[in-house]
Amino acid sequence: MTMTDTEFPFWGNNLALDFINTDLRKGGLKVDRLPDTKALVRWLVSAGIRPEGTSEPESWPASMDAAWQLRGVIFGMVTEFVSGTPHDPDRVAILNHHLTHIRPHHIVQPGTLGLDISSGWYTERLDRALAPIALSAARLLDSKNSGRVRQCDNAECPVYFYDVSNGNKRRWCSMDLCGNRHKAATHYRRHQHANAKFDRR
Repeated sequence: MTMTDTEFPFWGNNLALDFINTDLRKGGLKVDRLPDTKALVRWLVSAGIRPEGTSEPESWPASMDAAWQLRGVIFGMVTEFVSGTPHDPDRVAILNHHLTHIRPHHIVQPGTLGLDISSGWYTERLDRALAPIALSAARLLDSKNSGRVRQCDNAECPVYFYDVSNGNKRRWCSMDLCGNRHKAATHYRRHQHANAKFDRR
């Protein structure tokens, strides 16, 4: 998963934040990158939860209600966490419900000198596919991460991210987008200010 993924940008440095960043709403902006289960499968593949080349399991419900509910719950809890507001007990209960469906598995393969072990998730059921996202949210909202979760400094950008930079100084969802826009706007203002001073002479 990369920040240059055209369908699903992964800017959050955290699975749960990347999940809520699929629903971008702020001001006049409204973009939902997960309108249906086919899009959800593509996102889960991009996020590394489901293997490449997998399609929507027949056992999955046609409704996206469970995924949308979890996304809304995590979004609410993230905003509470960032603002220092106590978590809504109903949201906590829903997150805990999703955590009960966690079912990882491990696979071994012959390596150079022994066995190589890798892990993955059982995702043939939708509730189990969503469980790693719930686990990511639970780990993210630990008190030790206070101050590391924030929203992009662009007032018009709704993207949240987990800051792993030295000095905790990250400001933008992406330097290629909001960071460069800020630079361009700053340069333009300085240029206009310089021109205005020159014209007054």
